[in-house]
Amino acid sequence: MNYVVLDVETANSDYSSICQIGLVVIRDSKIAAEKSILVDPEMHFDAMNTNIHGISSRHVVGKDTFPAAFYSLAEKLKPFPILHHSHFDHTAINRAYDRYNATAPALRWLDSTKIVRRAWPQFAQKGYGLSNMCKHLDIKIKHHDALEDARATHLVLANAFDRTETTVEDWFERSKTNLTTNAPARATQVQLSEKIGGIVFTGTLSKPRGELQNCALEEGYTTPKTVTQATVYLVVGQDQAGEELPITSKVKRALELQENGSDIQIISEGEFWVLMNQNSNIG
Repeated sequence: MNYVVLDVETANSDYSSICQIGLVVIRDSKIAAEKSILVDPEMHFDAMNTNIHGISSRHVVGKDTFPAAFYSLAEKLKPFPILHHSHFDHTAINRAYDRYNATAPALRWLDSTKIVRRAWPQFAQKGYGLSNMCKHLDIKIKHHDALEDARATHLVLANAFDRTETTVEDWFERSKTNLTTNAPARATQVQLSEKIGGIVFTGTLSKPRGELQNCALEEGYTTPKTVTQATVYLVVGQDQAGEELPITSKVKRALELQENGSDIQIISEGEFWVLMNQNSNIG
């Protein structure tokens, strides 16, 4: 069984601000190669992100930018399925390509949470985050290091393949089945305006919070004061200096939910306005 596990870390809440790439190459079901790449994101590092993964601007001085770090590497990855735990890593790669006005290569991506949620029915709805799965399987992990997370994802996958007596190729079809009935899942993408859930705000915002809440309400979202399982987005405003994102209780709660398999996304105020514009352009 041959595949590559990929994981990334970012410098700030912008998905394209990749500052580390971790790769684990699997050949015949065993680790054949590993690589950790520090990347100069050419963007600022937020304190919240540095606090999570320990990487700051001083660690990437003189390092390659994303085009130099990943473009040639992508050619070597084309023969392999690329697995990643949650949508974040694939989305980050695509957004980094967009930021550099380049076309992402046609790689075969597979979200490993789709495998985990079917291999362990008790984690079908929650608890399928990497940290929780490693705890369940007694896998030691230094979380939020891209290479360590890629290794851990491989170990979780190895358990899943053994448990289900399947290969990675089997899951390109099996991952499309419904979690409870194994019937083919509806092959339509939910538009942003169709999402049901709440948008919560934290930190210092450039506009009155009520104004942002009204925009969200107009697009069909709720705007509760606290972060819960029903929260879709946590919008984090900048601090008074305008450079660092605050580590608030809401941010900590959102990170906890992500670790337990929640799809909640932590976004900047700028990304919030992009989201609102996208919603307005649908239909």
